[in-house]
Amino acid sequence: MLSARFAAAKRDVEGMLADDRTFLTGIEIEAPFRRELEQELARNLGDAFSNQSHSRFMDENARPLAEAYRINRRPDRPHTLSKSDHAELAKRGVDNCDMTAIEEYLADYC
Repeated sequence: MLSARFAAAKRDVEGMLADDRTFLTGIEIEAPFRRELEQELARNLGDAFSNQSHSRFMDENARPLAEAYRINRRPDRPHTLSKSDHAELAKRGVDNCDMTAIEEYLADYC
């Protein structure tokens, strides 16, 4: 579904370029893609939390994934947790089970 949304965003950007504009800023190019991504994520979250049988686990599953994304956004894009990462996460209350999940997400790059 996201691929289809991005195809629509690409058409939006191509349309902007066709309007005799020779230059688009990064923000102008990113905006339609960000909009489509946020709408798809909102739809997925709505679907996930509307299913009461498993929605109680969604927050627990999202934490390690969010941490992996946060760590992977660093310039060095680590694929494993360093000792300092382990220490920082432990200080913030992340348990070993979640750290294992974070490492798996990093290794797969989410």
